[in-house]
Amino acid sequence: MQVVDDNEGASKNPQSEDCLTLNIWTRSEKKNLPVMVFIHGGGFQGDGSSDPLYSGTNIVTAHDVVVVNFNHRLNGFGFVNFASIDSSFEDSGYLGIKDQVAALKWVKENIAEFGGAKTMNDMMKKSSAELVKLYKKVSTVRIAQNEGDYLPTCDGKFLPLNPFKALRDGGARGIKFLTGTTADEYRYWLVYMDNFFEIFRADPKKLSPVMQKYSGTETPEEIYSEWLNGRPDNEESFADFVNQVDWRVGQELAVKYQSQFADVYYYLFSEQSPDKKLRSCHAVDLPFTFNVGAHIVPNPAQNLVKQVQASWAAFAATGNPDNEFIPHWEKYSASNRYTMELNSSGCVLHKDLNTQNLNSLRYLYED
Repeated sequence: MQVVDDNEGASKNPQSEDCLTLNIWTRSEKKNLPVMVFIHGGGFQGDGSSDPLYSGTNIVTAHDVVVVNFNHRLNGFGFVNFASIDSSFEDSGYLGIKDQVAALKWVKENIAEFGGAKTMNDMMKKSSAELVKLYKKVSTVRIAQNEGDYLPTCDGKFLPLNPFKALRDGGARGIKFLTGTTADEYRYWLVYMDNFFEIFRADPKKLSPVMQKYSGTETPEEIYSEWLNGRPDNEESFADFVNQVDWRVGQELAVKYQSQFADVYYYLFSEQSPDKKLRSCHAVDLPFTFNVGAHIVPNPAQNLVKQVQASWAAFAATGNPDNEFIPHWEKYSASNRYTMELNSSGCVLHKDLNTQNLNSLRYLYED
């Protein structure tokens, strides 16, 4: 259940509370194939596995893998914390995460059978009428909707730990990572608002999860002014700043922590959308991952599609992304910070690509 959005294909499909479905693509009769599980985005508010962009058909056609995606509850049904007004809803702030865990458990236990889609209706513990009633009660005391309303609630029980502290302390020990960001994540929201960065700067704590959580004495404007360090104070600089704060620094800090406990491979996706204002925005990588055109990139360059798909499939199979198109991808470590820049003009391995921003802004996460 979600608001209909012309840019989110799943939102335009039939909606229902009976939404906890799982999809599997495979083309092979072989056993023990690598399994690639895709959990859709949407800020915990929208999107879904039925978006045509997320079809696994082209990946399994090109590579001998199994692709899985699934739905989970969203927005008021999955992530609004109602416990403060009704203690019987103490898990309401992370119901969507519980759905994800249940789906992943099902995959682990059943994927060897390639049994097809499975509906998990037994997980639907709360009725829509109850949740809508509670949401209306909560909304009457809200001055304005905040993006943070839909972030999973860390209650110390089901979600017991700050993820960065957990990674720093070896909570994912032995799990190999292949991860990264796009170069201009926040520019995706220019699809909806031409003045997005102006709105963002007027009230950073409304839109920035990191600024919301930061407990230091500096204001967002003071943090930005210090970061500028001679750069011009304009929209271009502010956009770069918030991309670093909420996306690139956090992702690289997580990689730095995990590199102490397992092999880690890190990338920066810099291919640009044909829509010049979007550049390398959030989700610009997905048309290349699935080889399906979308409003951000109608016709993904096939050389980059091959590089991306081969890297992801190789990592799923071996824990190393090396492949015929990108034959050597160096592991990331705190001493080298190797970052693979993915771009149709050429994939290039960089050393210390974003170190200055990492060192100057990491305190926002470590406070």
